[in-house]
Amino acid sequence: HKNSFFAAGMIQFPNRVFVGPPGWDMTSPPGAVYPWDPSAAMSSVSKDYFLLKTIDVPDPDDSDPIVAILSSPGPLVVLKRNSVHGIDGSYPDFSQRVIAPGIGCVDLRSAISVSEGLFWCGETGIYWSPDGQHIVDLTEGKRNREWRALTRAAGTTWGSTSYVTCGVAHGHLVVSGSFGGTARSYLYDLTRHEWMGRLSNLTARHMFSARISGE
Repeated sequence: HKNSFFAAGMIQFPNRVFVGPPGWDMTSPPGAVYPWDPSAAMSSVSKDYFLLKTIDVPDPDDSDPIVAILSSPGPLVVLKRNSVHGIDGSYPDFSQRVIAPGIGCVDLRSAISVSEGLFWCGETGIYWSPDGQHIVDLTEGKRNREWRALTRAAGTTWGSTSYVTCGVAHGHLVVSGSFGGTARSYLYDLTRHEWMGRLSNLTARHMFSARISGE
């Protein structure tokens, strides 16, 4: 995102985002000055030489852990279980803000960033953001009651017996998962902005889209 490497998900620091300098060659320490001599002693008088920059979202003691991070045309979007945050700026100067309290992401596998925008699944809806700042619940007024019943059935079993994954292909969003043992797969037309119905014989745990120019 913005030429920097971002990472999250370290179990000891569930609210922390790690950031590498732009163009960082990951075969050398993030604080290395090029050309870097790989035979040099692996020590430094600077405490930051071997450390990435860190950003706690919103603070180290927040009880809502990070589920996924997504690059967008605007901020780096940080999805937590019950809230959405944005990290603005560029290395090394960053700021953060709450984009949407009360909604979040239940499964890392559902969070994707593609040319059509950002998508993820939460307990109260399936969300789309074209720019990382404006968020639309694709289930609102359509199949929201059904979706909330499914996520309630999943309860606290996300990541074990319950899961949900998203993928985009040929202008359609595919949402597939198992919710407390109930399998569901849905197809959404991104051009007409309409749910096309359910798919049968499909309970994907992971999806991957490869887009190659000319194909």
